[in-house]
Amino acid sequence: MIRLKDNSSKELSLQSQELSVVRCLAGHSLKQLLKEHGDTLLIWPHSFAESRNGEGDASLFTLTERTDTAVIQTGNLMGFIGYQATELAITSRFTSTERDYFLHYMLLKAFNLHVFNLHHGLCRDEAFDFLIYLFPKVLLQALSQGLYKEYQKRSYNDARVRGVIDIGRHLKLNSPPNGRIAYHTREYSYDNTVTQLIRHTIEYLGRTELGRSILSSSDEMRTAVSRIIENTPRYDAKERNQVVRRNLRPLSHPYYQAYRGLQKLCVQILRHDKLMYHSSTEQVHGILFDGAVLWEEYLGTLLTPKGFEHPNNRTGQGRIHLSQTSKFPRYPDFYHRSGSVVIDAKYKRTTSRNDIHQVIAYMYRLQAQKGVFIMPEAQAEDTPQNSDEEMAHNEIYKLAGYGGTLTLYRLSIARQPQDTKDFATLMAGYERTLLQELGI
Repeated sequence: MIRLKDNSSKELSLQSQELSVVRCLAGHSLKQLLKEHGDTLLIWPHSFAESRNGEGDASLFTLTERTDTAVIQTGNLMGFIGYQATELAITSRFTSTERDYFLHYMLLKAFNLHVFNLHHGLCRDEAFDFLIYLFPKVLLQALSQGLYKEYQKRSYNDARVRGVIDIGRHLKLNSPPNGRIAYHTREYSYDNTVTQLIRHTIEYLGRTELGRSILSSSDEMRTAVSRIIENTPRYDAKERNQVVRRNLRPLSHPYYQAYRGLQKLCVQILRHDKLMYHSSTEQVHGILFDGAVLWEEYLGTLLTPKGFEHPNNRTGQGRIHLSQTSKFPRYPDFYHRSGSVVIDAKYKRTTSRNDIHQVIAYMYRLQAQKGVFIMPEAQAEDTPQNSDEEMAHNEIYKLAGYGGTLTLYRLSIARQPQDTKDFATLMAGYERTLLQELGI
């Protein structure tokens, strides 16, 4: 196990056994990794949505080899990735404990899961926890397109012939003649290989405390689970491996696009033990999360109930235009419906010149009087010195010209929690403090 932190560097000895594996993974872009290992490696949100603005060109990490050491430099991705007998765990740099409560907390909040009182397992099981966290969001997104259906071959043996007669099977089943005829049909059915895969995943998750909590985490989720169960009457627990094999080829239906990501997730959940605990596998496997996107989605759970819009540059929803002719579309992270406040979510330690210019442009377009940056609270030893292009916590900058102010706020991250529930309690207090400072 190699333990890393996001957006940080770590030295490895050139004699390290893990270095050969690191070399194989270093420098690969997200697009490359998903193209080559998309069946066993999930990267949220890139595995489930089209990446924009060059996001897919970012690499998992870079490797610089020196005279006697090699230096790994990570980016925004967090989670677990494994290859052969080596596993890399990338945790958030904003957590000070060995257990990454912060990553768990952001995932649970962003995916609207209220299971903070559960105690999770050790590192190897954390990867499985992350897969489970994703399941409700991806399932509900897929079902929003309707329950998946496709043509299925069905075999019958009765007196009401509705398809092609199967001579061989008829002679075997109906000799001497008994009034029945063996035949098969091709029917449009909800009970198919994809819905069977979802059903097997539901039954598999139902064996664990965390899985049962996730499956009943909301009324919407309970309805979705019931809908899958009701429409898969042919479910047979003994056919799980066969169903997984049938789903190894990615779905290519032109309408049910959201089911492609769900299919990959279900296969990963059901094959998790095989991938994680068989060191001989030549497949790159695991689950990773984009920290910048996750931080933004997490802040959305705090800000959208307070009247803020949250545009989505992956779907094109909520965009604004810098011209009156609907040209130059832009996507502020958050802006108040009144147009008075623009908020930029930054999963990093400092602001840059470009960050400041971007927010000022949004303020001008929306005629907002307040521009805000929100960042996680860095650990004391990592807090940088401010330069002319950086902002200090809560320091208000009055803008010239049309006026308005720029302010940076940092959300404190609980440092020494006892468990997941304690971390959630502490974070709830810090969130209230942040909203009070913002005046919303």
